[in-house]
Amino acid sequence: MFKDNIGGSFRTVSGSFAMFVSAAVLLWFAVAVFAECLPNTSQSAICWKPAGADGRVHITVGMNGGSAQQHALIQRALNSWNAQSATTGVVFEATPAGGTPDLTFSYTEDSSSSGSAGCARSEGWSGHIYWSMEMSNRLLFMGEDEYAAVMMHEVGHFLGLAHTSAATIMKPGESCATPAGATNVTAADAQESANCRSSFCASLIPPPPPDDGGGGYEPPCEDHYRFNAIYNNEGDIVAYEMEYAGCF
Repeated sequence: MFKDNIGGSFRTVSGSFAMFVSAAVLLWFAVAVFAECLPNTSQSAICWKPAGADGRVHITVGMNGGSAQQHALIQRALNSWNAQSATTGVVFEATPAGGTPDLTFSYTEDSSSSGSAGCARSEGWSGHIYWSMEMSNRLLFMGEDEYAAVMMHEVGHFLGLAHTSAATIMKPGESCATPAGATNVTAADAQESANCRSSFCASLIPPPPPDDGGGGYEPPCEDHYRFNAIYNNEGDIVAYEMEYAGCF
């Protein structure tokens, strides 16, 4: 039981109602603070890719343009996510010679391709993360930790995470000169990524089951989908929409 003073008189309110209000406030706080999921994200590639012998999905990575130092810091960002692979179920690794990467980091001189802040942008539906000259300035004036943090943030988008107001790797900056909310991927980031992946993968159409004869089902074609980015007025990706591309 507790009492609140309203208009000079006292009113008794049941403890159960108080607990309900407290729970509602906590739930609102959790939703407001922690990262939410981007709908219809690049996780479709992760959903359909079979797990390796270690039980993890292995995402191959390539890099186009940029310096050796920048490549090393991108790898550092990937390693930060890999350290949480027991939770995310995803491992990032180099693309074998002659292979096609699942995720490509590409330098661009077109700042419009790197988000409204001119820093970097994850284009999940195409499997690309773009960064521009502004990132070189960030590295020069803010240091390696801040450079790597932006790349961790963009990989978080690739894994399906939206922005958050909390001081985690998914807190957005107003410009490329804004310090990151965090400089390492946390267990909370990893768990939210796993939650997003589980939810999104469950929403996809499952592959056809094997036939009754046990010989396996061989479909005459395979369903394909494309993912189109949806932008807000500031040029940030806020969602993806899934479009059926055909059976081939």
